[in-house]
Amino acid sequence: ETQYEAIETEYLKNDTISEDRIMKIVNDMKYKADGWNPWYYRRSFEGVGYLGTDDVDYYSDAYNRWTNMIQRCYNSKIHAYKPYYKNTRVCDEWQNFSNFKIWYDEHFIPGSKVDLDKDLLCKKSNTYGPETCVFITHFLNTVFEDRGMKTKIAKTDDGKFTVSVTVLNKKVDLGTFETEEEAKKGLIDGKIQYINDLAEKCKGKVPDCVYQGMKNWNMAAAS
Repeated sequence: ETQYEAIETEYLKNDTISEDRIMKIVNDMKYKADGWNPWYYRRSFEGVGYLGTDDVDYYSDAYNRWTNMIQRCYNSKIHAYKPYYKNTRVCDEWQNFSNFKIWYDEHFIPGSKVDLDKDLLCKKSNTYGPETCVFITHFLNTVFEDRGMKTKIAKTDDGKFTVSVTVLNKKVDLGTFETEEEAKKGLIDGKIQYINDLAEKCKGKVPDCVYQGMKNWNMAAAS
């Protein structure tokens, strides 16, 4: 509360406040609660993540997802075989596990089998954070990863071109075309239609933000 009041006061006074200034207020000792322990704010995980609290269940799904997220972004051993994570980061807020746990509790449905996705709401996002992330099924997560949907244009014996996409070994034929140029356009149009159809199948079964993210996905620009 004291941190919030200090930030609000400075914002109202200047009509703006920078993220750096907010973090300085958050980290200033004079705004800490009674019993605050600096041990829980050590950057003890990959030199980036910190617990922010003593109330941590180290065997919980929330903690496992948080540590996996931090490792993806900052562990060089993971980057060696998954180089596409080299340029990703975790926002300042979620480097604190206790903040991530608040978001997790508000969005995770117990018993559901879902991935933490950062690509659907913000295309080509390189940051994990509350504005960019949603929980979606592994299939949907794969669809919206740049490397997830495999595309193929194949020339047939009669000189035509077949177009298809494959997601998790599920192949979808998008049509046959007379020329390669028509096939390339058909691939783009087919991917857009595939996403739209998939969105409609998911409507009412996923959060509204996920449905809208699927409908707004510009596959043509992503190709």
